[in-house]
Amino acid sequence: MTLDSGWGMAWVDAHGAHLVDYASCHLEPDSVLAAVTAALESCAARERPEHVSDRAWLLSALRRECATGPGPGFQPGPGGPDHRAVRRAWSLADPLGAETLRLLYRHELPLRDLVYVLALPLKEAGRLVARTQDVVEILVSGLDGLARGRPICPELGPLAAAVFPDEPGEAAGFGAARTALLRHIVTCVVCKRPINIRYTVPQILSRPPVADLTAETRQRLLDALSGVRPARAERAAPRPPSSFGMPLPAPVNTAPPPAIPAAPPAATPTPPPASPTPAPPSAPSSPGHGETSPAARGSSPAAGTPPGRPDAPSFPGASSFSGASSFSGASSFSVAPSAPGASPTPVSPPPPAKAQTPSQAPPARPG
Repeated sequence: MTLDSGWGMAWVDAHGAHLVDYASCHLEPDSVLAAVTAALESCAARERPEHVSDRAWLLSALRRECATGPGPGFQPGPGGPDHRAVRRAWSLADPLGAETLRLLYRHELPLRDLVYVLALPLKEAGRLVARTQDVVEILVSGLDGLARGRPICPELGPLAAAVFPDEPGEAAGFGAARTALLRHIVTCVVCKRPINIRYTVPQILSRPPVADLTAETRQRLLDALSGVRPARAERAAPRPPSSFGMPLPAPVNTAPPPAIPAAPPAATPTPPPASPTPAPPSAPSSPGHGETSPAARGSSPAAGTPPGRPDAPSFPGASSFSGASSFSGASSFSVAPSAPGASPTPVSPPPPAKAQTPSQAPPARPG
């Protein structure tokens, strides 16, 4: 399987011009296209990290391809400061800081991508950008004034002449002269005065603009990507680890099992309330048996009466009787629980009460 033509075309159209422009600053013209092609093939065959953009991923691979030589460096275009002043300022600046500024302003990489491409901590990358940008802007503005016959500082001319003599070649004491010039521009209140800084790094790096790819260059880059086996399009199946040349058993899945949702509790049918049943008479009980008379209990229902069932109806002599379970034949008065929705079972009439003795018979009512 080859790289999807949509991916390859998107890479070349969106980032190809920046890749060629970056390689042109570090390599000779004959080696630029080969380095860009190698970077595209390398990225297509690997999987991009999630927190890195496509341009940063491609420029990181291209940066490794361009590490073989210094190259011609950044070539300024028309409409900006003096070309020689720009080239001299970039040659005096920190090489890593100069590359950081080009990636930031010319190739439009955010700071989080710079951290990945340059392999620097976030704070160190920020300090590098600020320090190098100040040096380049002061140097370009001061050297441009000297080239145009409008020196900003009277001390800047002799220091610059010691670093860049008129004769071709490097000055005898280049290292000491370079240190003296850099120390002067960062300490001189005239050179670093904001009104004397006429050029900024974004302005310097914007000329010339990044050139578009030619049709031939674009087609050559697409052809180079046509036979690449990308990591995102086809991934090898997972294999168990091996030890001492012998494959180990398949790895055990240590992930916890998925939680099984608990079944909802079954709804319990609520039986309908039982029909009120009159309490049968019971034999008299004496206080010695531990019974509590209705007068002592007050208006509270009997202990054996189910909740929601009305009290037994009162009749003459009912206070001398206890619950239905205290006399023989009480089992015939029990009511079986009815099924939900069924009609209540009819209750048999109670048996005739026993004959009362003359001592227990109620007094005769006066006629």
